[in-house]
Amino acid sequence: MVPLVTVICTCYNQETYIQSALDSVLAQKGVDVELFIIDNGSRDGSKAEIEKWLAKHLSFHPKLIFRKESINYCKSFNEALRECQGDYLVDLSGDDRLLDGHLSKSIQKLELHPTAAVSFSDALLVKGDTRNKFYEINRFGPPIKEFGDVYLHVIHQYCISTVTMVFRTEMLKNIGGYDEELVYEDFDVLCRLARLHPFVFSDYVGVEKTLHANAYSQQQYRFRNSEMLWSTLKVCHKIHKMNQNDLENRNLKRRALHEAKHALLSANFKVGWKFLKMAFKKRFPQKRQGALKSGRFAQIKKSHIR
Repeated sequence: MVPLVTVICTCYNQETYIQSALDSVLAQKGVDVELFIIDNGSRDGSKAEIEKWLAKHLSFHPKLIFRKESINYCKSFNEALRECQGDYLVDLSGDDRLLDGHLSKSIQKLELHPTAAVSFSDALLVKGDTRNKFYEINRFGPPIKEFGDVYLHVIHQYCISTVTMVFRTEMLKNIGGYDEELVYEDFDVLCRLARLHPFVFSDYVGVEKTLHANAYSQQQYRFRNSEMLWSTLKVCHKIHKMNQNDLENRNLKRRALHEAKHALLSANFKVGWKFLKMAFKKRFPQKRQGALKSGRFAQIKKSHIR
């Protein structure tokens, strides 16, 4: 049976790219696609570009949501998530493109590993005339060779190209979808799913991600006024509650210090201070009593200091 994949394509002021993004969905082979097209209150000509694309593909019947005003991205996505029917799901930005075979290759991996929540792959990052693969720039490479636990890695550093993720829909719904209290989704949903389920990696380039000045991902360290950093801080507090051992807490501390550094360098001083406070004042969960009783207190204490 051909698998059904839901693609939720959200557009906001991406008139230059949206038709290419939608074309890339139709070009996928070996799967059936349920497509949601959401224009989240664009102020440019995005809605007109979507309508032009629809006029060229009259035999295709996507589910359309045109908003007069933009709403929280996570809330917008969740509204579509509640209606989707696919066994697998992709969150596609209106300025990115699925490359040939991305959906079928990812789903083959997920079907080989039925306990996995997510399949991810490499991505092609395009900025003007420059084209680089994600794992060429991030030289640490993927956190797993094919299948396994990625939680310890993802709380520490940005080691998964989230634009390539293909979700198992049921598992995403089971955790409540995206957190609507956040202004961006990927770090949080990545950590919550990785805490519960293994992931699979597919060694190919699955998505072309466009890096441009107006891309939302480029606002992470916006000078003096980063909303995204406050969401990152909330996610780090959530991670602390999910952590189960000292090694996980040490990786969270490294993450908090990394975010503090970049927050301070971008003059986001208030949130930067809160990251520093988290890194140096957060207490470790009381889950090591057995180790203390067995005489390993000195070893654990030293590991906290490092």
